[in-house]
Amino acid sequence: MPPLRHHQPPRLAECLLGWLLRDETWQTPLGDFEEYFNALVETDGLRYARRWYWGQVLRLLPDRCYEKAYWVLVMWKNYLKIAVRNLRKHKAYALINLAGLTIGLASFLLIALYVADELSYDRYHAQADRIYRVVSDLKTPDRTFQFAWTPPAIAPALSQDFPVIEQAVRLGPTGAVVEYKGRRFRENRMLLADSTFFEVFSHPLLQGNPATALTAPFSLVLTETMARKYFGTHDPMGEIVRLTGITQPYTVTGVVADVPANAHLPFDFLISYTTREALLTSPPRPQWFNFGFYTYVVLPEGYDAEELAAQLPAFIERNAGDVQRQAGQSHTLFLQPLTDLHLRSAREGEPGATGNLIYLYLFSAIAVFILLIGCINFMNLATARSATRAREIGMRKVVGAKRWQVAGQFLSEAVLMTTLAVLLAFVLGYLALPTFNELTGKTLMLTSAWQEGAGLWLLGLVLTVGLVAGSYPAFVLSGFRPIAVLKGTFRSAQRGARLRKGLTVFQFTLSIVLIVGTLLVHAQLQHLQQRNLGFEQAQVLTINFRFDAAVQQQYERIKDTFLSHPAVVAVTTSNVTPDVNPPNWYAAFEVEEGTVQNTSLHGYVVDYDFLDTYGLQVIAGRGFSEDFATDSTEAFLINEAAVAYFGWSTPEEALGKQFAHLSKEGRIIGVMQDFHFRSLHRRVEPLALQVRRNGLSRFSLRLTPHADLLETVDELADTWSALAPHLPFEPAFLDQNLDQLYRTEQRVGQVFRVFAVLAILIACLGLFGLASFLGEQQRRNVGIRKVFGASVPQLMLLFSGRFTRLVLIAFALATPIAYFAMEAWLHAFPYRIAIGVWPFLIAGLLTLLITWLTIAYRSIQTALTNPVEALRHE
Repeated sequence: MPPLRHHQPPRLAECLLGWLLRDETWQTPLGDFEEYFNALVETDGLRYARRWYWGQVLRLLPDRCYEKAYWVLVMWKNYLKIAVRNLRKHKAYALINLAGLTIGLASFLLIALYVADELSYDRYHAQADRIYRVVSDLKTPDRTFQFAWTPPAIAPALSQDFPVIEQAVRLGPTGAVVEYKGRRFRENRMLLADSTFFEVFSHPLLQGNPATALTAPFSLVLTETMARKYFGTHDPMGEIVRLTGITQPYTVTGVVADVPANAHLPFDFLISYTTREALLTSPPRPQWFNFGFYTYVVLPEGYDAEELAAQLPAFIERNAGDVQRQAGQSHTLFLQPLTDLHLRSAREGEPGATGNLIYLYLFSAIAVFILLIGCINFMNLATARSATRAREIGMRKVVGAKRWQVAGQFLSEAVLMTTLAVLLAFVLGYLALPTFNELTGKTLMLTSAWQEGAGLWLLGLVLTVGLVAGSYPAFVLSGFRPIAVLKGTFRSAQRGARLRKGLTVFQFTLSIVLIVGTLLVHAQLQHLQQRNLGFEQAQVLTINFRFDAAVQQQYERIKDTFLSHPAVVAVTTSNVTPDVNPPNWYAAFEVEEGTVQNTSLHGYVVDYDFLDTYGLQVIAGRGFSEDFATDSTEAFLINEAAVAYFGWSTPEEALGKQFAHLSKEGRIIGVMQDFHFRSLHRRVEPLALQVRRNGLSRFSLRLTPHADLLETVDELADTWSALAPHLPFEPAFLDQNLDQLYRTEQRVGQVFRVFAVLAILIACLGLFGLASFLGEQQRRNVGIRKVFGASVPQLMLLFSGRFTRLVLIAFALATPIAYFAMEAWLHAFPYRIAIGVWPFLIAGLLTLLITWLTIAYRSIQTALTNPVEALRHE
């Protein structure tokens, strides 16, 4: 047993050691003493054992180092005591600083959780850094489409041509009605998947064999939640389920863990890809233009993906060059890292909601701005209080304190304040988290902040904020000359006024920028929501029957039954509705007499009542009519954008031109007015309509303006159950679905409003504290002015004038910053508002009004001060 050291460490060291011993890693350097340490715990108690343990650590150091460590601990202990006393003595100052830092840190914490969640997408996969998605650009003679999809032939061909690819997997999104023991549910999150799925992605299989679960045709793997939904507590393995429209039953071959929320490709069911091949009536052929599958590849560790990407053009030419030239189309392949898909990809056919890197930068900037405003409050109040601390600093230096020791005192106060603010920020963040989740559409949890490196992260946050907030008082005020202080010739206002004004201007600048951003985001959202889309969207109920063959065969009967309801004005059927992206058609149109050109455009399959139900206007020619028997076999309608796209000068010029899609060849009989069949993030694109009995998937019912919506939907559900009992009733209101297209912008606007208010609140807290301390310093000045006859309004104007000038300077700085930032944001919208003067005027006047109201109480109190009280001791 080693001898015990005679020097006993101080009580503070014992407390520190008690915290350190909770982590087993701190016992590693003295592992040889573990047995003796445990014996001491049993005989003399844990406190004595801690003392011995700490003594052994310090015993390894020279005596001089031990003594220095001892006195450093004593010194910091005294710093903390003095800091606590100062905070207790100046409670108002402490509360203002604490409130500002707490709100700033809580805002920073919440936004940090949001940013961390956005950056965490797909990083839970073990091979995340080696998985790439293969995407394609489809080029036609006149357009280029950027698809997240690829043809199904790509994955096996890549594996065959490039041995460097370790694994490849195809995933095809689909949906169906799942039936089990008479219970039916519409399931939309289904994927056709190759048997290599579990070799590529780290989705743990709770039951079943990952090597064989997706091998045989009609194999089904479902998530844990779906297993409980269909089978309860019963073991699902080997159970038989059916998918509507397919006679062959499916066998459950595995149960996979629920997909994390931070996955770019969510799913509830996996169906073996061999099922698709088994359902084909003819042997499968390589398909190079069926863009309906996602392709992922795994590359070796350390392999440069650019090397493979450079070989992809030759790969396409080798495998599909002749086919592409015959079709007059071509596509180019690219590789996207898996971890970039959520934030850096916005292609056609993305499997889920994607993030926006610009908004991530924006939210991060807001978080830093709010935290900086809280730190600036601390620095401003510290400079304002410098006169009251000057005598303390002078006395410390006279008795021998060095500058770094005085700086240490100020830093200890800042770190203590920050530590308290961090603890309160966690409490405030916990209380505000449900509201924040509702704003952002997330399910964030504070526990995620403690998963990796939480202790270091928290310590770093405390030290960083403490150093930033305490930097000026520590490194500037500590440099006061004691001779000037003690002689009474020191004037702190001269030394700190310029910095104090600069920091206040910075606060106001950030606040004005946030207010302008909030107003313009709100105005742009209002513009999008109030813009005329060119069709009837109010009181339109859509019912999705997902191309069900039985419904398509009797769709006219179902329409007539719906029309018999007194609340239903009109009914139509189509393949998609204006809240859903329409498919691309590969078509041919007549350029000149006898000359045909291939093209691509969006297409609608509709019935004869589509135009009337949605209130679409035909501006040239005519619409579809049952009076013309050839309309169902030869007629096409196009929109104004298609007229311009095809190069015709007027809508009338398009009439009678040849037009063909797939096996249907005919002529253009009419041109309809443009309507926004996609979100307003895009301009109106070329569109064609044709009448067809098959290829329909949705009913659209226009209801009377005064219909009782809940009652009507219930009655329509009963009607649906009688006419299509094999399908669930899936109603949706068109206007609500259209609002969802702008949900991201709505959330950005909400977050802007909330944090703009918080930024202004923190700035006002600091402004109130600053006005209070400056009011105390101006008591003598106010007293003299009142003796010479100054009125209270004049004194209030004098007192508030300095802050008014600062707001005006901030307004001048914030205006160009806000203008260029919002101009860049609005540039992404083809239909946008013009930035006028009114948002800046409102932001400036609002900031000025808030500033006056904030300092009004203190300025009035100072102006009403009895001059005798102010001049009694002069």
